[in-house]
Amino acid sequence: MQIAFRVDSSYEIGTGHVMRCLTLAEALRKNGVNCIFICRDHTKNINQLIKDQKFQVHLLSKPQKVSSKNWLGIDQQSDAQEAISILKSLEIIPDWLIVDHYGIDSKWELILRPYVKKIMVIDDLANRPHDCDVLLDQNYTHKWDRYTDLVSDHCRLLLSPEYAILRPEFLKARKKLEQEGKLPFDPRKVFIFFGGVDPNNFTGSALSVLHKIGDFAPEVVIGASNPHRASIETQMQQFPEGNLHIQTDKMAEVMLKCSWYFGSGGSITWERMCLGLTGVVVPVAENQLECSVTLAKDGFCILSQDLMNILQILSKQETFTLLQEYQKLSFLLVDGLGTEKVCFKLLNKFDHKRLSIRETNESDILKFFLWANDRVVRRNAWNEEAISIEQHMNWFSKKINDNQTKIYILNYGDIPIGQARYEAKLNFWLLNYSISGAFRGNSIGSYLIKLSEEKLKEQVNEKFSISLLRAEVKPDNLASKSCLERSGYALALEEISPEKNIFVKPLIRITFSAPHCYYGCIES
Repeated sequence: MQIAFRVDSSYEIGTGHVMRCLTLAEALRKNGVNCIFICRDHTKNINQLIKDQKFQVHLLSKPQKVSSKNWLGIDQQSDAQEAISILKSLEIIPDWLIVDHYGIDSKWELILRPYVKKIMVIDDLANRPHDCDVLLDQNYTHKWDRYTDLVSDHCRLLLSPEYAILRPEFLKARKKLEQEGKLPFDPRKVFIFFGGVDPNNFTGSALSVLHKIGDFAPEVVIGASNPHRASIETQMQQFPEGNLHIQTDKMAEVMLKCSWYFGSGGSITWERMCLGLTGVVVPVAENQLECSVTLAKDGFCILSQDLMNILQILSKQETFTLLQEYQKLSFLLVDGLGTEKVCFKLLNKFDHKRLSIRETNESDILKFFLWANDRVVRRNAWNEEAISIEQHMNWFSKKINDNQTKIYILNYGDIPIGQARYEAKLNFWLLNYSISGAFRGNSIGSYLIKLSEEKLKEQVNEKFSISLLRAEVKPDNLASKSCLERSGYALALEEISPEKNIFVKPLIRITFSAPHCYYGCIES
């Protein structure tokens, strides 16, 4: 399999796009994929770093001046033609073209369509149309429908931090935390990062703030191309127990030493949250603002849009009490498995023997939240409105403690990929299920129903006399109707209506009576 990446880095663009694509390319290479990079020769790029990782880099010509109004430094038509020339010279038709660039939209993608098999776009702005087969946006937002008018109906959306692309070191460090637990909270131990380049030297400003407040032992990370390295090294002399790390490849290891975070938004958000590292976030770019504001509103971090008021925030003891409370929620939002999920979607190598079923637990609360707000799930729900985190947490707490409800998680290896919920009604079990977006297809829904039914029989035998399974779906939900029929459900002809199709299936060997209860479903 051949996969091409179109991505750039520069002083103005930063390094995050390339680093994200490098992580994905490394994971794909381990699965036997040949990856190449197509990059423009911008000033202060990190193309050499891509080469150092043993990937081919094919350079486009030097650009004109780069700005937020023209991230490409050239018009899209010309950029597309240069990219096509490279693909032709290599005599390849990539199975996937992965585009991670703010300067590219559907105009560029349509030109490339005849020269590639499929296109995946990585974006987090939702401010321009795309012509792609998959769109990945790992941001956290309340605008779950933000791409509705920007992509076609056939485009598979992979949205939310569920798909955060993280290096393997973070998953490894997370497993260590799960086994050994986090170190006691120490306000002195702070992790500081404001991006690989940090042209405005927010790093230096942060160190100045900490020095005014008191005694800290900061772990500071900057990139090799940071233009303020010398002054930062001088400032670090004020912190005898602090350390400066330059272009480190041990970011997770550094984070594990720290109790809280002081830095920018961006892709670092998902790396630190994977390790339960919450903190004070200062958005340093426009594209970081919305996500950071939303995370702060939902209790994942403290937001400061101005370094000037950081002194006041960090001088309060309650700030650090609050950060300790935010740690657990941050840890639950990002599971470190996003790279594997994206690889599954690109490679589509499915082995049903890797599927297993388990009971859900309290740590699954945010998995259900992200799944419930998926575009397809909301479209097929009786109530199509997006669900707030407050609504969801109240609902989940009730359901998981309700002895009339059984909830199961379907795993693919170690990856949670779907849920099935059975609620005891007067004379039937009402089934509700959903599959994570990257894993739809391959009849995984049928496997989920089969395995969850078997688990249900094991658990409720001797306790309930209910002998019927029931599922209620919208008439236009063809995928669910087909899945239910493959799973042995039959359409209840006596209950046909324009608004709802009811499917039923017998469940055998159940022997005890359940009280009457009927809850309206928040999720479907």
